[in-house]
This record gives sequence, structure tokens and C-alpha cells, in this order.
Amino acid sequence: MRKPSLQFLALGLATANVLTGLFITTLLLNSYSNSNKTNKTETQPNNTTSYYQEQLGQKLDYKDYSYTLVQRSSLNIPIEKSTDFAGVLRKPLNSDQYEKYLEVTSNPDSAKNNPYLMWVDNSLYILIVDQNGAGSGEGVAKVIKIEDGSAKQYSCFYYSPEKFSDVNSIRTKKSDAGDLDCDNYSIKLLNNN
Repeated sequence: MRKPSLQFLALGLATANVLTGLFITTLLLNSYSNSNKTNKTETQPNNTTSYYQEQLGQKLDYKDYSYTLVQRSSLNIPIEKSTDFAGVLRKPLNSDQYEKYLEVTSNPDSAKNNPYLMWVDNSLYILIVDQNGAGSGEGVAKVIKIEDGSAKQYSCFYYSPEKFSDVNSIRTKKSDAGDLDCDNYSIKLLNNN
């Protein structure tokens, strides 16, 4: 019986190393692929809510409900992960499940109206601002009053973050619409129970 040559042994070791390397590479690629699938799933919007976590803004409790603003990406509010939904979510105080309560639609869509702020003054008020301003967060502001199952525009004015930095300055601001486009949006109450 012949003894294996050194070349044959070296070739056998090299083949074993290559196979081991391929096996390890396959395991690593499968692990990487599975972790990417998990991450992609986590960053997708919830099918029942149509928004990303990054879009959630101010929260406010009023009467028996908790409300949360949902903003869409615009020039004034750049959000990396965003759907086109802008509006307000609502849930009973003793619940963990939010539902869409109010949707803001822009007409035309390029106005990209967004809810900026909520407050309570015997009713729920929402400040909505479009992106049609001079920049730096400016735009046409509409104050919406939610009362008795309806949404009505309370006032309209030119908004700048420096001038209207708190609720009191907005609450007391009277309409000075002039040539402003105060009707470039619509409000739809979705869950009115």
C-alpha cells in the first residue's frame, strides 16, 4: 500500500479549509439575511395605522381620551421615515390601542398641511400649518376647533415659529387671512364615537 504524498495531504487540508470557510460564510450570510428581515419588518408602518413611530408628536389627555399628533414629512418637518398620513390618533385612557381619529388632507397635496400643536380650552383645538411659507417652519396656520363631533376652522393667519412659540400667543391670535390660502386642506373625523 502506498503512502499518501505530501501534495495529496496538502490538497486535502486545503479542501477541508475551503469547505469549512464556505460553511462558516453560509452561516454568517444566513444570519445577516435574517437580521435584515427583522429590521425591515420593524421599520415598516403598521398596516392598521399607516404611520411610522418617527411621525408621532405631541400627546394630550382630554376627557376620557389620549390624543397623539401624527405628522408627515414636509419642508418644515423633515422626517426620515414618513407615510402620507397626517392627523390625530385617539385611544381611551385605559387602552393601549390608538385609532385614527382625524385626518388632515392637503388640497393640493404639495401644501403638506401638518398638525403642529393641540390644546384644550373648553374644547379640543389643533393648530395646522402648511409648508407654503418663507422657510424656517413658516406657513399658513389654521386653528381647528373640535367640538360636538365636528371640526371647524376657528382662525387663519401667517405662522412663524418665533412669533407663535406658545399656546397663549396662538389662542389669542385673530384671523388675518388677507390673501392667504386658508382653504388648502380638509379635515375628516374618522372615529367619532
